[in-house]
Amino acid sequence: MEEKRKFLRFPISLDIEVDEEGKVYSGKAKDVSRSGMRCFFEEFDYSPQTMVNFKIQRPYKDIFVPFKGEVIWKRKAHLGWEIGIRIKEIPLSLKSEILELGYRIWLEDKGVR
Repeated sequence: MEEKRKFLRFPISLDIEVDEEGKVYSGKAKDVSRSGMRCFFEEFDYSPQTMVNFKIQRPYKDIFVPFKGEVIWKRKAHLGWEIGIRIKEIPLSLKSEILELGYRIWLEDKGVR
């Protein structure tokens, strides 16, 4: 099977939310790359090819920052939904913080300090 991913994925766990049109969903981002992320939600009513306004937790902080993402895929998981999101608009400082955390975790897993 051919690998379609263009960027390295990092095993980062950050809280993520959707709060729009009267719908509120809370979940966890589990894998993050430069262009997207895999998330888990107990409930999630959006379909693939839908643009959604998300909020994601800043690493090590209890602050949520908005970003826009496109739902790429959605599949039923054990206790909810697994969602693939393509990042469309995100503050550069937030993206840098998340990727810096990812690279730090990746280096620690490789035994590099």
